[in-house]
Amino acid sequence: MSVCDFARFVKQHPLAPEPERDLFGETEEEIHADEEAWDKQFAESRDALRTMAREAVAEYRACRTKPMDVLPEG
Repeated sequence: MSVCDFARFVKQHPLAPEPERDLFGETEEEIHADEEAWDKQFAESRDALRTMAREAVAEYRACRTKPMDVLPEG
């Protein structure tokens, strides 16, 4: 087998490029699909989130809330 044979083989059998992955090992397509799922969930829960926000504001204004204790270890 010569270098020319090897070059011909490589040319006929190119390696498929691997998809780029992020820090957590997800491909760009997986990230895009995940973002679409989150967008859909937020759109479907908009009224529920708005209701919870109004309830939280009402509790705060009625002095029925307590401050959060944030510890150094998180």
